[in-house]
Amino acid sequence: MSGTSRPATAHAVMPSSPKMLLNQAVSYPVAWACRTLSTAASIVPPPPPMPMRMALTLTGRRRSGCGPAGSVRPVTPASPLPRLAWPVRTERLSLRPATAADVEATWRFRQLEPVSRWLTRAVGSLDEHRRQFVDPASLAKTIVIELDGEVIGDLMLAIADDWAQAEVADQAQGVQAQLGWVIDPACAGQGYATEAVRALIRICFDDLGLRRVTAACFADNEASWRLMERVGMRRECHTVRDSLHRSGAWLDGLGYALLAEEWSG
Repeated sequence: MSGTSRPATAHAVMPSSPKMLLNQAVSYPVAWACRTLSTAASIVPPPPPMPMRMALTLTGRRRSGCGPAGSVRPVTPASPLPRLAWPVRTERLSLRPATAADVEATWRFRQLEPVSRWLTRAVGSLDEHRRQFVDPASLAKTIVIELDGEVIGDLMLAIADDWAQAEVADQAQGVQAQLGWVIDPACAGQGYATEAVRALIRICFDDLGLRRVTAACFADNEASWRLMERVGMRRECHTVRDSLHRSGAWLDGLGYALLAEEWSG
């Protein structure tokens, strides 16, 4: 399995040509890479670079941000993770902020082809993975998933500003999160990813007081978008052949979101 990052959300990105969107938006960050969205009609400016991670294997994809501006919102730099009480425990799992000591444990499953296939950036060696994993910006939004003390996956929680008109822009700062996830395929099919992502969403709404979470994936990454639907996220858009996969194929993308008032816990 694997939101973080086609994630991701996950635990990247492409400029887009301006175009009119009605009740549809493009967004990107989970081996499930992810991305973000909101609905509206408007001109879409080129998005800035996406966060690296948003993935799940169950994996997703990479980019995020729709809304009237149609672009990826700037990610708020300060990490919220130090403000929370850790570890966060579920029925079977334990979640905690990642550290540099988790490099080899996460490399074990992130190097696998069924996982890396959907990640925004496939790393070719342990050293390359280490450089990316311990980068302060990446580490600040990474949470590891443990089962009986063993790391079986990682999550991305990236706080972002939502789109707003200029006069009220200060009220949209740091109010949403882009999610991503990666789960070891050896642990697939046992509900661990669903359990972990539900806990991640609860952290976003109950502990951090956010108003909205988003995630996205390649449409071909069925495991990832089915996970999003299991945890109650709503499909907000289906983009057609808008994302270039490293295989050379242009693939469709799916974007999901959930508001705090829609969250049932």
